[in-house]
Amino acid sequence: MSSTHRVLRPLVDPLGSAFVILRFFAETPKTEADFARRFAALPPSQAAILARFYDAPTPAALFRLICMFWNVPIVRDEQPICPKTKDP
Repeated sequence: MSSTHRVLRPLVDPLGSAFVILRFFAETPKTEADFARRFAALPPSQAAILARFYDAPTPAALFRLICMFWNVPIVRDEQPICPKTKDP
């Protein structure tokens, strides 16, 4: 196969990247407060990757999706307890 016919592959696998980042929450106690603290510690670049992967329009939406992934109940859905998750 000549170099002009090679298939270009993305350098990063979006699904693999998302799961690697989600492992950041693996040992977190399954409470909204603990996940909110962990979410606040998530590096912005990793939060951006997850937001793009899940098509989350806001940090609060991303936080809810992460909690759903890990089966963490969200008690205060309208009033997220993590400052990073406040919608504008």
